Amino acid sequence: MTLPTEPGASPVVAVVPGATYVLTAYGARTGTRGTRARIDGFSPYAPNLAVLDYTNTSPLIAKSVVWLCPADGSVPSVQVRCLINDAAPAAGDVAYFDVVTLVGPSPGDGGMDRLRITWQSLG
Repeated sequence: MTLPTEPGASPVVAVVPGATYVLTAYGARTGTRGTRARIDGFSPYAPNLAVLDYTNTSPLIAKSVVWLCPADGSVPSVQVRCLINDAAPAAGDVAYFDVVTLVGPSPGDGGMDRLRITWQSLG
Protein backbone atom coordinates (compact mmCIF):
# COMPACT_ATOMS: atom_id res chain seq x y z
CA MET A 1 0.00 0.00 0.00
CA THR A 2 1.29 3.46 -0.88
CA LEU A 3 0.82 5.90 1.97
CA PRO A 4 -1.25 9.01 1.24
CA THR A 5 0.71 12.04 0.03
CA GLU A 6 -0.97 14.24 2.66
CA PRO A 7 -3.26 13.47 5.58
CA GLY A 8 -6.49 12.10 4.16
CA ALA A 9 -5.33 11.95 0.52
CA SER A 10 -4.20 9.23 -1.85
CA PRO A 11 -1.39 9.60 -4.36
CA VAL A 12 -2.37 11.21 -7.68
CA VAL A 13 -2.90 8.37 -10.19
CA ALA A 14 -3.52 8.17 -13.95
CA VAL A 15 -6.97 7.03 -15.11
CA VAL A 16 -8.37 5.59 -18.36
CA PRO A 17 -10.65 7.88 -20.43
CA GLY A 18 -14.19 6.45 -20.64
CA ALA A 19 -13.62 3.96 -17.81
CA THR A 20 -15.78 3.44 -14.72
CA TYR A 21 -14.35 3.81 -11.20
CA VAL A 22 -15.93 3.01 -7.84
CA LEU A 23 -15.09 5.02 -4.70
CA THR A 24 -16.05 3.33 -1.41
CA ALA A 25 -15.39 4.56 2.14
CA TYR A 26 -16.56 4.12 5.71
CA GLY A 27 -17.08 7.54 7.29
CA ALA A 28 -18.38 9.43 10.33
CA ARG A 29 -17.79 12.76 12.08
CA THR A 30 -17.92 14.55 15.40
CA GLY A 31 -19.19 18.08 15.90
CA THR A 32 -21.49 19.94 13.55
CA ARG A 33 -19.69 19.75 10.20
CA GLY A 34 -20.22 16.92 7.74
CA THR A 35 -17.35 14.93 6.29
CA ARG A 36 -16.65 14.08 2.67
CA ALA A 37 -14.75 11.50 0.67
CA ARG A 38 -14.27 12.68 -2.90
CA ILE A 39 -12.48 12.17 -6.20
CA ASP A 40 -10.57 15.24 -7.43
CA GLY A 41 -9.25 15.49 -10.99
CA PHE A 42 -5.84 16.89 -11.96
CA SER A 43 -4.31 18.59 -15.03
CA PRO A 44 -6.40 20.74 -14.75
CA TYR A 45 -7.62 20.64 -11.14
CA ALA A 46 -11.31 19.67 -10.92
CA PRO A 47 -12.60 19.05 -7.36
CA ASN A 48 -15.61 16.95 -6.40
CA LEU A 49 -15.90 14.74 -9.50
CA ALA A 50 -17.59 12.13 -7.29
CA VAL A 51 -18.63 12.72 -3.67
CA LEU A 52 -19.63 10.72 -0.59
CA ASP A 53 -21.06 12.92 2.20
CA TYR A 54 -21.43 11.77 5.82
CA THR A 55 -23.41 13.47 8.60
CA ASN A 56 -23.54 10.48 10.97
CA THR A 57 -21.65 10.61 14.25
CA SER A 58 -21.42 6.88 15.02
CA PRO A 59 -20.91 4.21 13.84
CA LEU A 60 -18.90 4.43 10.64
CA ILE A 61 -21.21 3.96 7.64
CA ALA A 62 -20.13 2.48 4.28
CA LYS A 63 -21.05 4.37 1.11
CA SER A 64 -20.09 3.98 -2.56
CA VAL A 65 -20.31 6.12 -5.66
CA VAL A 66 -19.65 5.25 -9.31
CA TRP A 67 -17.74 7.77 -11.45
CA LEU A 68 -17.39 7.64 -15.23
CA CYS A 69 -14.13 9.21 -16.40
CA PRO A 70 -14.80 11.53 -19.38
CA ALA A 71 -13.97 9.78 -22.67
CA ASP A 72 -12.37 12.95 -24.10
CA GLY A 73 -9.29 12.65 -21.84
CA SER A 74 -10.06 15.91 -20.02
CA VAL A 75 -9.34 14.21 -16.66
CA PRO A 76 -6.01 12.37 -17.02
CA SER A 77 -5.43 11.75 -13.31
CA VAL A 78 -7.27 11.75 -9.98
CA GLN A 79 -6.72 11.82 -6.23
CA VAL A 80 -9.03 10.59 -3.47
CA ARG A 81 -9.38 13.00 -0.53
CA CYS A 82 -11.16 12.59 2.82
CA LEU A 83 -11.88 15.75 4.79
CA ILE A 84 -14.20 17.84 6.94
CA ASN A 85 -16.52 19.52 4.45
CA ASP A 86 -16.01 23.09 5.64
CA ALA A 87 -13.42 25.78 4.97
CA ALA A 88 -13.14 26.59 8.70
CA PRO A 89 -14.07 23.57 10.86
CA ALA A 90 -15.17 24.28 14.42
CA ALA A 91 -12.83 23.39 17.28
CA GLY A 92 -13.23 19.73 18.14
CA ASP A 93 -14.67 18.67 14.78
CA VAL A 94 -13.09 15.39 13.66
CA ALA A 95 -13.57 13.36 10.47
CA TYR A 96 -13.29 9.57 10.71
CA PHE A 97 -12.63 7.39 7.66
CA ASP A 98 -11.62 3.77 7.27
CA VAL A 99 -11.16 1.32 4.39
CA VAL A 100 -11.18 3.93 1.62
CA THR A 101 -10.91 2.36 -1.87
CA LEU A 102 -10.92 3.48 -5.48
CA VAL A 103 -11.23 0.60 -7.94
CA GLY A 104 -11.03 0.74 -11.74
CA PRO A 105 -8.67 0.13 -14.66
CA SER A 106 -5.12 1.45 -14.84
CA PRO A 107 -3.74 2.80 -18.12
CA GLY A 108 -2.24 -0.03 -20.18
CA ASP A 109 -3.75 -2.93 -18.21
CA GLY A 110 -6.15 -4.07 -20.95
CA GLY A 111 -9.31 -3.07 -19.09
CA MET A 112 -8.62 -5.07 -15.94
CA ASP A 113 -9.50 -3.39 -12.62
CA ARG A 114 -5.93 -3.11 -11.42
CA LEU A 115 -6.04 0.43 -10.10
CA ARG A 116 -6.83 -0.30 -6.49
CA ILE A 117 -6.10 2.47 -4.02
CA THR A 118 -6.81 1.42 -0.45
CA TRP A 119 -5.90 2.77 2.93
CA GLN A 120 -7.27 2.03 6.36
CA SER A 121 -6.65 2.80 9.99
CA LEU A 122 -4.38 0.64 12.11
CA GLY A 123 -6.82 0.80 15.04
